[in-house]
Amino acid sequence: MDSETYQGWKQYSLHCSRCHGDEALGTTFGPDLVTSLGPDGDISSKEQFLEVLRGSRSSKGMPSAAKMGLDSVYIEGLYRYLSGRGSGRLKGGRPARLEHPADH
Repeated sequence: MDSETYQGWKQYSLHCSRCHGDEALGTTFGPDLVTSLGPDGDISSKEQFLEVLRGSRSSKGMPSAAKMGLDSVYIEGLYRYLSGRGSGRLKGGRPARLEHPADH
């Protein structure tokens, strides 16, 4: 997994998992994001994802990214992580970080 997506997973764990679950499969507080960001989900585009983070679901109890304290620098990585889960490209659990040759 590239560094940006890995950081997105970390931000998911910090800001989103308490309502959407550790695996993004939903809880009694928040819906299943794997399904929502999947090809047939109701958040199947990046623009729809950004609308949710801007606060379009506040009436359902979903705070905006700003209210959660999510720094906008991590939003692309968060989208990559969740859309990867939705497409099945990424599995649940702590992802393996892609090592770069310069890291050795």
